[in-house]
Amino acid sequence: MSRQGLESSPPTGEADQAPGLLRYDRPLVIERPDLQSLSQRWGYRSVTVFAWLAWLYLFVPIISVVAWIAGLTLVYQLLLQGLDVNELWALLRTYSIGIGIFCALYLAWAGISFIRFRGVERRKAAPFASTEALAATHGLVAADLDAWRASTNQVISAETLEAMFAAQRDGADQEAKPLESPES
Repeated sequence: MSRQGLESSPPTGEADQAPGLLRYDRPLVIERPDLQSLSQRWGYRSVTVFAWLAWLYLFVPIISVVAWIAGLTLVYQLLLQGLDVNELWALLRTYSIGIGIFCALYLAWAGISFIRFRGVERRKAAPFASTEALAATHGLVAADLDAWRASTNQVISAETLEAMFAAQRDGADQEAKPLESPES
């Protein structure tokens, strides 16, 4: 079979591939949108948007229940119900202006921040807490803390936890004392 771009695939002997199947030499159009014409791309995008809108329409009952639970029906009754079309358009225009102002302010702030901090890495890793510093803040001995970290299963009594966090609450530099482990 000899058509441009198509060849007959040779039999491979595998069960999933029968002889005579067509094989394309060019990549699939879906993998290369630049091979599509402008009308095909816009058609594909419109079908995609329509499919998403249809899918979202299926959520209208759930959105209605959530709005009812949140009390948005009361907002509708107080603000919108009883308005004629001209009043509704005026109200929507007012809401749109307010939303537009807030969006413009947010975009201006984001743009200024982008320009101001472009190329600057401000995030820094937290400083590493040494075993001694961690043990001191919890009123422990550094050797005990190392042993606890090395163990696979550690049971800590309520008294031990109380002593650890009491030292943290007091904030005083108390002398660290070894704590008893239930396993010893």
